[in-house]
Amino acid sequence: MSRANWRPTNYQEIEETKQPYAKQFLFDPSIRDGMDEDDTLLKRIIRHVKSHWIAYSILNVVGLVLSLVITFLVVIPAIVQKVVNDNQLPVISASLLNPSPNSVQMSLVSTIDTPSAITTNLKPLNLSLAGPDNKTPFLAILLPEKDLKGKTTIEVQGQTAAITNMESFESFLAVAMYNKNFTMQATGTTDAFLGAIRAPVTLNKQIEMAGLNNLTGFNLGSPTLLTTAEADGTNLLATANIPNPSVLTIGIGNLTMNLAIGNVSIGIASIDNVVLQPGNNPLPLRATISLAAIAANIQQISIEQPALATDGILAINATGNTTTFNGERLMYFERVLNPVVLTTTVPVQQLLGGGGSTSASTNNTGNGTSSGNSTSPATGNSSSNGTSSAGGNSSKNGTSSAGGNSPKHGPSKTHHEFAMLLAKYLPEEKAPAHAGKKRADVWGW
Repeated sequence: MSRANWRPTNYQEIEETKQPYAKQFLFDPSIRDGMDEDDTLLKRIIRHVKSHWIAYSILNVVGLVLSLVITFLVVIPAIVQKVVNDNQLPVISASLLNPSPNSVQMSLVSTIDTPSAITTNLKPLNLSLAGPDNKTPFLAILLPEKDLKGKTTIEVQGQTAAITNMESFESFLAVAMYNKNFTMQATGTTDAFLGAIRAPVTLNKQIEMAGLNNLTGFNLGSPTLLTTAEADGTNLLATANIPNPSVLTIGIGNLTMNLAIGNVSIGIASIDNVVLQPGNNPLPLRATISLAAIAANIQQISIEQPALATDGILAINATGNTTTFNGERLMYFERVLNPVVLTTTVPVQQLLGGGGSTSASTNNTGNGTSSGNSTSPATGNSSSNGTSSAGGNSSKNGTSSAGGNSPKHGPSKTHHEFAMLLAKYLPEEKAPAHAGKKRADVWGW
């Protein structure tokens, strides 16, 4: 008799059935022997599932739907966000051009690295930029829609962006100008699509960039003091070499600077159309300097700069004055650039035109005499580098037939007088580097 058909027949059997089933099974051979040996656990589970298949089918569908929802709404967006977070977004190049008091034209080139086996469509992104210490963005640019696959270049060209916070913008310019390296904060949100799967993306990056390092390395090349000032008063021409070690191109505009020797103000210099591109930037500089101010303070200058007497080296400081673009003052550039002190050393011999150097400006006189290397008088025959009189023939060494002697090369009378004026206030010294040489030899008088 199987256990399914077994029923107790008396009180004793009823009492025995109160015992645990395992105990009955172990000690009641009749019960154990009467069980159906084919009734295994697996078969009982199968019978249970068959009897409740509708419920289990619903549970399976619900579980599958939940799995897909979790995959599409949680797992894939998390993977996409992790890819964005793991990218450093290096700035290949950037530029701030055509500045105005309230806007700049910005360009940006960067790269993002995504799995090459998957194409991700990144929707347009409003990218807000801020300095490292100021969480308020100073401007925003629109990154265009882009398909990302592997290493992809992201590029923005010539977008005019309004300056939304001037304090934050000046803070950004200051850290970019004064530091060797600086950090820029970039934030934004958009959507990315993997086929039809949408994944919201949040960008919050600290982007490392090289700065302009306080324009370290600034110098004046080929400085030339003109014999005769030009119509606008310019009497000094030079090439301002301004280094830019960063990848950031900055269009500044027309820059005027104060020139000083120590604490003595000596004049004003101007550089037009300043665009600082990566690398060295040679820019023409025009200056109006006061020789009278130098002469009046030469004793103080000689005390502050002993190298002037020993090596013939003059240190000149340049600081910002005004910055304009298209006739408009750019106060944010002025507030950032004006505190920067650029110092350069100039050999007095070169400045005064000695040692074979000549004036950068050629002024023709009525008799055909030029301040350059050669002249062509009205009736005379000029030599290769001499100066002739109105009716004489000049020799090769620069001696005219009229009896006048002119130097083959060398400083003009104005330069010589200025040099003598300096010598009047500077003691005769012999520097170790020029042992045995007089100051006139060192300076090339």
